[in-house]
Amino acid sequence: MREVIASALFVTTIAILVLTREEKRYLVSLASAAIAIALGLVNLNSVIDYLNLDVLGLIGGACVVSAYLSKSGITEEVAKRALEVSKGDLRKLGALLGLTSGVISLFIENVTTLIMLAPVVFSIARYSEIDAVPLLLVVAFASNLGGAALLVGDPQSALAASYFNLDFIDFIVKDGKPSIFWMVLVGLIVSTLSFSYAFLKDTVDFESALRKLKGVTDSDLAKVSLTALGVKIFLLSIRKVLGIGLAPAALVAVAIILLYRRSLEDLKFSLQSVEWKLLLFLAGLFVLVGALEDSGVMKVVANVLKECLGCDYFVITSSIIIVSVIISSVMDNVPYLLAMFPVIESLSDHCHIYWFKLLLALLLGATLGGNVTYFGTSTNVAAVQLLAEAGYRVPFRRFVKLGLFYTIFALGPAVLIYYLIWS
Repeated sequence: MREVIASALFVTTIAILVLTREEKRYLVSLASAAIAIALGLVNLNSVIDYLNLDVLGLIGGACVVSAYLSKSGITEEVAKRALEVSKGDLRKLGALLGLTSGVISLFIENVTTLIMLAPVVFSIARYSEIDAVPLLLVVAFASNLGGAALLVGDPQSALAASYFNLDFIDFIVKDGKPSIFWMVLVGLIVSTLSFSYAFLKDTVDFESALRKLKGVTDSDLAKVSLTALGVKIFLLSIRKVLGIGLAPAALVAVAIILLYRRSLEDLKFSLQSVEWKLLLFLAGLFVLVGALEDSGVMKVVANVLKECLGCDYFVITSSIIIVSVIISSVMDNVPYLLAMFPVIESLSDHCHIYWFKLLLALLLGATLGGNVTYFGTSTNVAAVQLLAEAGYRVPFRRFVKLGLFYTIFALGPAVLIYYLIWS
C-alpha cells in the first residue's frame, strides 16, 4: 500500500510541476515533501540524509561564482569576439554564438548564459531586421548541452557526481576512455553547425550590436573570478584524494572572491545571486525520492525493467536513452534522474553491466533530449519568455520543429560515440 501511495504522490507532483510556472515550482516540491513526511512515507530521522546538503552547497556556490563572472563582463567579452569574427554572416554568427553559449555554460548556469547573450541577439535582430527566434533558440539549445558536459555546469551533473561518487575528471575521462564531455561536445558542434546552416541564412549589420557590448568592465574582478573557478575545478578534480565533498570546493571558490572584495555589499550580492528557489525545489525532490526508496517503489521499477528488457546491453541502454529523451522533452529531468539513479544501480547489480555505462545512457538521453519542447528545461522556458517580451511569438509547433532538429543532430553523433567507445 505504501508503494501505491508514494507512486501516486510522485506522479501527481510531476503532473503539477509540468503545469506550474518556473518560479512557483519550489512550492510544489516542498508541499509534496511535507505530505510524504506527514503520511509516514519517509522516516523523519532520514530527512537530513536525503536532503543531500553536499549537492545543494555545490549549486549554491556555483551561483555565486557565475554571478561574479557575469558581473566582470567576461561573457560579454566572449560574445563581442564572436561578433567580430562572424563579420555579419548570420550562419557564422549563429554557430559562433551557439558554441560560445555552450562553452560558457560549461562553467556558468544555463539561464545566466542565456540572459547574458540575449541582448546581443536582440540588438542584432533589431538593427538588422531579422527574425530573432532561431538565433536565440540556438543559444538556448547549445547552453543546455554545454551545461551537461562537466561537473561544474548543470545540477544534473552534480546530482550524478554525488550519487555515484564521481569527480571532475570522470566527466572527461573514465577508466581510460572518453567520458560524457566528449560525446556532448561532438553533439554540440554538429547540432549547432547544422542548425545554423539550416535556419540562419541572412547577412546582418553587426556593427550596431557590437558597439553596445562593453566586454570586460572590471579586469581585476575577472581575474579573481577566473582564479576562483580554476581552484574549484582543481579541488573537484582531486576531491577523492583529499576526501572532500562537492560543497567545500564551491565554498572555497566563493571565499576567494569574498576575501578579495571584502565588503558588506558583496556579501549581500553573493546571497542575492544564489538561486534559493532552485535549492528549495531540489530539497523537496530529494525528500520525495527518498520516500520512493523507503517505500520500495524503486525496487519494483527495477524489477519490472529487468523482466521487460532482460539483460541485453544494447536493449537496456537504447531503451534508457529513448525513454529519457521522451520524458525530458515534456518535463524537467531533475526528478526523473533522481528517481532513476537507484534503478541504474539495481540494473547494474542484476545484469552485471558496468554502472557507468548505464549512467552515460541515462545522462545522454536526459540532458540531450531536453530541447524538443520548451517544457524540458528552464533555459528554454526563459528563452520563450524573453522572445515574447521582445515581441516575438513562438508557436509550440515551430518550437518543436526547431528543437527536434537540434536534438536529432546532437543525440545522433553523441550516441554513436557512446556505443563505439563503451560497448
